Amino acid sequence: MMEFYLIAMSAGGVLTLLGIFIMWIISRDLEKKFLGSTRVSTLILVGGILTSIGFIVGESGEGGVFDAIMAILVLLGPVIIGYSLMESGVVKPTWELGLQFTLITLSLLMVSRGELNREIITLGSLLSVVLLVNGLRYLGVTPGGPKILLRTASWGLVLFSWLRYMKGASMEMLIFDLAVYLLATVLWVSASIFMLVSIRELPIMAEERLNQKGL
Repeated sequence: MMEFYLIAMSAGGVLTLLGIFIMWIISRDLEKKFLGSTRVSTLILVGGILTSIGFIVGESGEGGVFDAIMAILVLLGPVIIGYSLMESGVVKPTWELGLQFTLITLSLLMVSRGELNREIITLGSLLSVVLLVNGLRYLGVTPGGPKILLRTASWGLVLFSWLRYMKGASMEMLIFDLAVYLLATVLWVSASIFMLVSIRELPIMAEERLNQKGL
């Protein structure tokens, strides 16, 4: 069953990488349209790469100094992503985002000292993904339906940050842990794909409005 768990988690990891990639494309398209630069999207890409490293190392870390170095690098992911989103004005500190970050961080209380470095790596990646999910959620062009999906996904990741320590309790808990993680990532990626298609239409709509005003 643990082999199935690892396969399912790997599938979720692929979905997470896809979500990061789509978020980068969305931020790049919006920047090119409204700002004429790609600075924020570049920072998101760098933070996303560090997040990806976290998901890979979190499942197959070698321990010791290696994990300690990776933990430091991966923790830069949410810092870089948070800075880029807040500088662009997409994400502002809210009580809900602060509560999510606090709950995810407090999940480290479930970790034994010997596994702390590896779990910090996973925690950094989770924080980055929660930031990306909320970043898409708070975009002014995101409609109500996708906002609900994204909010559900962000809280699903918070729940997963605690459930992952309980997967060995029973078969039912392991399946529930998997279901929460996969559902959260599927909701995020689905909303991201919807927004990517919607945002790709914005430049055409904008051009039409400008032409109408010119007339």
